[in-house]
Order: sequence, then C-alpha cells, then structure tokens
Amino acid sequence: MSGRKKYKGERYSFFRDKKLGHGGNGAVYDVKLEEKDDLGFPVVAKFFEYSGDDKEKRYNSVNCNRK
Repeated sequence: MSGRKKYKGERYSFFRDKKLGHGGNGAVYDVKLEEKDDLGFPVVAKFFEYSGDDKEKRYNSVNCNRK
C-alpha cells in the first residue's frame, strides 16, 4: 500500500505527483491515474489554495433569494 494520498473523482482515481507550477489561486500537479487506462495525453490537476482572511466565508455558500 502506498503512503501517498489518493484523490477520487467522478471517473478516475489518481495520485498527485510532480508539481508543475503555481499561480493565481492554486498549484498545478502532474497526476498518475490509478487505472491503467492510457488516455493518450498527459493528465494534470489544479489544487486550489486560499490562505487569506475570512477563509471560512470564502468556501461556505450563503443561501440568498433572488427575484
């Protein structure tokens, strides 16, 4: 069993691999699919980050009524 964290999406499970870059609101990583499917192109994932004030407010949605 691997010590790496497995991320599970709607169709694929993957492991985060090499960091490719950073900017804007997160970092982009090369990922290795758990499945043996060869998609024929590189697969990357962006991991969003936010470390500013009011972190809870940023990610929690507020119900509002619009007319």
